[in-house]
Amino acid sequence: MATNPQIQTNYGGAFLNRLLKLVTTGNELFERGLLHMEQNVGDRFSLPRMRLSKILQKRVEQPTSENSKGQFTIDERVLRPQDVMAYTEFNPRLFEKFWKPFQPTGELVFRELPSDVQEQMLLEVAKVARNELGFHFIQGVQGDGEEQFFNGILTRIVNDADTIKATTSEKTMLARLRAVWQKVPAVMRNDPNFCFLMSANDIDKYDDEITDSSKGADPTSANAVRFKGKRIEGLADWPDDVIVATVASLDIDSNLWAACNLVDDTTAIKVERVTNAGERYFFKMLMKIDTNIVWGQLAVLLDARQTTLSVSPTTVPEFAKSGGEKTVTVTSSSENWTAAVDGGTDWFSVAKSGDKVKVTAQANAEGARSGSFTVSVNGKTQKVAVSQAAGNA
Repeated sequence: MATNPQIQTNYGGAFLNRLLKLVTTGNELFERGLLHMEQNVGDRFSLPRMRLSKILQKRVEQPTSENSKGQFTIDERVLRPQDVMAYTEFNPRLFEKFWKPFQPTGELVFRELPSDVQEQMLLEVAKVARNELGFHFIQGVQGDGEEQFFNGILTRIVNDADTIKATTSEKTMLARLRAVWQKVPAVMRNDPNFCFLMSANDIDKYDDEITDSSKGADPTSANAVRFKGKRIEGLADWPDDVIVATVASLDIDSNLWAACNLVDDTTAIKVERVTNAGERYFFKMLMKIDTNIVWGQLAVLLDARQTTLSVSPTTVPEFAKSGGEKTVTVTSSSENWTAAVDGGTDWFSVAKSGDKVKVTAQANAEGARSGSFTVSVNGKTQKVAVSQAAGNA
């Protein structure tokens, strides 16, 4: 495609950095000082972890190797930034009557898009992308779906086997905070960067509870929102009924990390006509992002969300006598669902794959047969029927 030298089709330098920083570091976690961000990361960034077991013992006059106590365990967590793209098309003629100052002569469609107009519109694209990414930094799930870019911080915490789990049947925020606090290790309580994370709605509920329990309190004033003297952060993109206690800061001692690619690459942002003969332009912005936690043991999770579960279809289309593979889609508010064949049936098997259950049937040399499997999560179950045509017909 031929391009006009008067239009700025590629962006670099300070303006590129301004845009990409607005997008990637404009999220709540970073702005609140809760997330350490590594910039200009390529395909991989390692978070080394080292632990040492107990080493103290009684004094020995001449210690030998047999007296050695304690063992180092060294491993790593990894940040692998995933590709994310913002792309939109528009017709400049829609803006002619609004942006006259940017087009001193002629109709905008017959001129190239002025650089100041480009920059204004790119900033708007960046703001929208920033707002969308705010959700993904917290609740994002990596997968093959349209909006499954990378795993967010809360997703990492929920799925980490080492995360400390707190539970309570109480509905008040005060009772839930107490339940979380009781599970927090003493060494973590004393960390200056210790904090509670919850939704903006839940922090409002907690504020109301404090007001209602305080004699003479002004119901129109906000209270100092803390628990046991520790700060509480209410986040707009955090889900209701979930509380996390962890160590969070902008520094490298934070338990919450992210990586992004802000490299000054002249292909990261492009503005061009869609076609030479057409009126429409496109904006394209590329970035790479990922998040992770360093230690599951430094996160206490209370997840009181009501678990939802649905399966489609609930009857698998009949298998031919030759067997084969079919899939069932599972939709749940929790990723920790399981699928298992019922009643010792051995002519078909099931396997979890993302949000799908792969059902594999063996060839059938006998009569028609049927069975079922069950999808389960947090006490909820859904039975799915499976059948196969006769092989001796």
